[in-house]
This record gives sequence, C-alpha cells and structure tokens, in this order.
Amino acid sequence: MSASAAGLPWATGLLGLYDDFEVFVQGTLTCCCMCARNKVELEEGKPAFGMNPAPIVRGFKKMGCNERDAACCLNCTVCFFFPCIEVCWRSDVRRKYNIEGNLFFDCLAVVLCPHCSVMQSARELKRKKGSKYVQGVAMQNTMA
Repeated sequence: MSASAAGLPWATGLLGLYDDFEVFVQGTLTCCCMCARNKVELEEGKPAFGMNPAPIVRGFKKMGCNERDAACCLNCTVCFFFPCIEVCWRSDVRRKYNIEGNLFFDCLAVVLCPHCSVMQSARELKRKKGSKYVQGVAMQNTMA
C-alpha cells in the first residue's frame, strides 16, 4: 500500500515531547486547555459542535475576551465534562490531514498517555498551519 493510500505518518512521534519545547511546556501545564485549543485551531477559530461563543464574548469583552477565547473556553468546558472527547478530536486532526491510523489507535494513545496525545496533535497543527498555534495571542494583539 502506498503512503498516500494508507495516509501520512504523524510529523512527530507520540513520545516526541521535546520536539517542540513551547508545546511541551503548554501541554504539561494546561493539558485540558491545549486539547480545547487544538479543536479551536482545527475549526479555524470556532468552537466544537457549532456552539455560539457570542454570549461569552459579550459578557467578557471589557476583559479582552474575543471570539477565539470564547471558543476555547467552551471547548475546555466540554473537555472537562467529557474527557473522552479528546479521542474524537484527535481523530479529527488525523482525518483532516490524512494521517495514518484509526479510532482504535487514537483511543489507545489517549488512554495510555493523554498528555502525549494532546501534545502530538498540537505539534501536528502547529506544523501544518505554521507558527500561529503558539503565537496566537501575540498575533491577535498586533491585529487589534
């Protein structure tokens, strides 16, 4: 089977924690938030499940909350109440970028090392989308 038919390999290994030090630090300190942010990045700044971030933005606009922040907050709440959603969101990353694997191996990665799994997805998104992932806050501030 060719690489294109089977899918491409992940850009970094599951245990490649030190491949990107910034992702490593963020993932170690805020794994649930990183999982939520991965989904926001994958959905181009929108929250999962078509949730509406407008009420959060209106309520916290004076504190500097924008739509991307609200989307991350909503996704973080979903992660908190349904931690198994991480498997689905990892699968979304894999499907969008045609990465080899299946739901069973996504589940296995999340169960065996959830932090490693979230960081691997973050590294993949960072590589595929450029450096926006880590510099998102700095980029938003310069655009305002």
